[in-house]
This record gives sequence, structure tokens and C-alpha cells, in this order.
Amino acid sequence: MGYGDFGAQTVSELVLTFIWMIFGVSFYAYVIGNLTSIIANENDNAENLYNRLKALEEFAKKTKLPEDLLFKIKNFLENNYNELFSQQDEEQLLAELPASLREDVLFHRYEGLIKSIELLRTWNENNNEFVWELVPRLKKIKMEKDDTIYREGDFSEEIYFIKTGKVKLVALNGYAFAYYTEGMHFGDNDVI
Repeated sequence: MGYGDFGAQTVSELVLTFIWMIFGVSFYAYVIGNLTSIIANENDNAENLYNRLKALEEFAKKTKLPEDLLFKIKNFLENNYNELFSQQDEEQLLAELPASLREDVLFHRYEGLIKSIELLRTWNENNNEFVWELVPRLKKIKMEKDDTIYREGDFSEEIYFIKTGKVKLVALNGYAFAYYTEGMHFGDNDVI
């Protein structure tokens, strides 16, 4: 039993060899199958992003979108693609789980966020259920330095919680009149 130096002689050796070979083939098939699935999934994500960027370029040509704006949109999509489109899968998975397991998953996933954002931490102390209904609906986005979230005079359609980095509010004349840092929020006055 081994490298061909000698073969299995007894029935028990044959059975053991047979079981060991089945185990080896099964393990190999399982590993190769999972790796193939992972690679195929990554290729699908990359292809979806590529198709969205191509559609964006065609839209930009038709509408004569300025190059700098096109660049900003592309940059946003590339930075946030996985977060924006994987959230749909997460919501579907969470909806299928029993309530007790869903609570455990949400607690594990968002406990750090709630502790790091002052408003969420305060709300969680006073109204736990509201926070746990709100938090799964949050969308994570990454913004680049000097990106505009919204302009003076515009109404914010969302409340922004800052996990990392900082945001400055700039008046039309170019002067910053407010700064927000990690753990703070803004946009709530417009939304409410």
C-alpha cells in the first residue's frame, strides 16, 4: 500500500485502499470545485462592473457628459461596486434566516459600527429596536478626497454617518464652515 512498491494483499488492505482513494478523490474534487466557483464568481463581478462602466461610457457620449464628472462616477462605481451590489445578496440571506439567528448575525456585523458612531450608540441605549431596524438598511460608500456629497441649497436625501475620515461643509464662497470627523453624522436636518 503506497507508492507501488507493494500492493494490497488482503481484503482488509484492499478495502482500506479503496476507502482512502475515494476520500482523496472526493477531497480533491471538493477543493477544485470550490476554487472554480470562487474564480467564476470573481469573473462575474468583474464582468458586471465592466458592463456597467461600458454603459456609463455610452451614456456619457450620448449626453456629452464632462470628462471630470465621468471620471468621478467611474471612480465611485469602482470603489463601491462590491458593497453596493453585494448588499442585495445579504438582505436576501438575512430574510431567510430565523429571527434569532438574524439578530446574532446583525449584532456580530454591526456592533463595532454602533459603538463607533455617537448617535447610534446613544439611540441604542434608549431605543434598541429602532437601531437594529435601522442599521441593516445603511449603505456603506467610500468617497474620495474633494468629492462633493451634496451642495449648499440642495436637500440631503440621506443621513451620513462617518466611520473613517472627515467631511467639511463648504459655503458657495469656498470657505469651510463646519467639520465632521469619525463617529459624527450629518444630513439629518434635511432628511427630517
